[in-house]
Amino acid sequence: MDLLALQEGNAVACGDKKLSFQTHRPVPEGTRRKDPGWQFIRKCLEVLEPQAYLRRIRLEAALETGTVTTSQESESEPEMDRFLEQFKFTETWAAVSNPSP
Repeated sequence: MDLLALQEGNAVACGDKKLSFQTHRPVPEGTRRKDPGWQFIRKCLEVLEPQAYLRRIRLEAALETGTVTTSQESESEPEMDRFLEQFKFTETWAAVSNPSP
């Protein structure tokens, strides 16, 4: 097996694991379910879910119309800031931002 094939296999395996984690959200071994860090990650996944759905819809529409391009659209800095701000409005953000002693 050549290096490129090995890397592609690892990328596919990584993608499969990522999809499984995002879909099933198992609590990692050694992590308490009520741990603030885990609660923040869980809430972030909930915030990301609608964006993933919208990306899939846009991709499907582009495939149907034949307007798919190989280059990624770049986001403006304000768009990225708005995206990141969504995480700050979760209740769990406060818990991980200001941990009690």
